[in-house]
Amino acid sequence: MTLPGHLTGKTATDRKRAKDQIRKSAARERRRIGGNQTSVGRKPIHLVMVLGVMLVIGGIFLVGTLQPTSSTLTRTAVEVCMDELCALRIAIERFKEDCGGYPGLSTGITNLIVNPEENNWQGPYVSLVKNDPWGKPYVYGLNSNGVILMSLGSDGILGTGDDLFPEDWELHTSLK
Repeated sequence: MTLPGHLTGKTATDRKRAKDQIRKSAARERRRIGGNQTSVGRKPIHLVMVLGVMLVIGGIFLVGTLQPTSSTLTRTAVEVCMDELCALRIAIERFKEDCGGYPGLSTGITNLIVNPEENNWQGPYVSLVKNDPWGKPYVYGLNSNGVILMSLGSDGILGTGDDLFPEDWELHTSLK
């Protein structure tokens, strides 16, 4: 069976020539009506502009996520000591609620970590009892008003102006 002349297969060169003619004809028509010759985003300058915008936006995000290196964010030894005193004070109050009294003077605040043979002990109440930021142990004692908990401060001498005590607070309902 033979195909009519207009349906016969064309060679690759003929097909390419036909496509080029169509492309040239479309370009002439676009120029005639004033349209763009190339579509947006096809020029190299567009790629450069997009990359520039991405760099600027990326820089803004990077600067926004960096940790500030300002010295105002570093905590002073006094602030660290006050936080540790408050944590110890809370642990002591929880010990008192569970065991019915404050830790004894002989073992002191180590009872917050190790059970002093109390039946209702629910500890450990803290994970670590360490020295104050100046390397001296915290002072723990009992008096008629309750518990004494303090740091001797940077000079290590009792009764000077740098002695630190935990701030007083109303007991949270979970501690009552």
